[in-house]
Amino acid sequence: MVPTAVFAPRDWEDKTCDTDVNECLEIQPCQNNGTCTNTEGSYSCSCIEGWQGPNCENDQNECEFFPCQNNGSCVNTFGSYLCNCTDGWQDQNCDTDRNECEKLGLCLNNGTCHNNEGSYICLCSDGWKGQHCDRDVDECNFADICENNGTCQNTAGSYKCDCSEGWQGKHCKEDVNECENLELCENNGTCINTNGSYTCNCSSGWQDKHCQKDINECDMFLAMSKQWNLP
Repeated sequence: MVPTAVFAPRDWEDKTCDTDVNECLEIQPCQNNGTCTNTEGSYSCSCIEGWQGPNCENDQNECEFFPCQNNGSCVNTFGSYLCNCTDGWQDQNCDTDRNECEKLGLCLNNGTCHNNEGSYICLCSDGWKGQHCDRDVDECNFADICENNGTCQNTAGSYKCDCSEGWQGKHCKEDVNECENLELCENNGTCINTNGSYTCNCSSGWQDKHCQKDINECDMFLAMSKQWNLP
């Protein structure tokens, strides 16, 4: 509180004007809860915060002292002021960080909220992006995410690879062992697994992909007889 001397119109009294007038009792000059102190021939007012002038009658514009921090805007009021804080800050002078992460559900889709001074960031789980992890990542835009001619299908927060024949796994890079199907090669043919496929080594007398087609040895003998002019 700042004392301010005031000379009242009537500072002394009695016949010879030798008695001090206590203005604090008679006229109570200090306004807005100011404290009056009597002095010889005068008085002073100690104003509370927000007021000024000889009798604490004038509002003090605190905004002239720029009390609002972190880009907050100041609004003067009678005897005080208000700070309109920017996002991420709080309290009278906008000098306290607001912990946005205390608000449940701020980061969506299992994202993790990380508070920092005046703001926050969301650490998104795989498949999501954006300030609040609310935007799907289209993984199919990444080149060759599905290998071996697999086809990518984007889904909410993930993706799926439709693998071509002979391949399996999330990225279609695991070979399918077709030979695990014991009946794949027929007629005692032997199955040999290869990358993305297989072959059947057929037993004598059989042919084709699965050894399912009979070899006509008679036709073979006839063709050889004609070639060598056999009777």
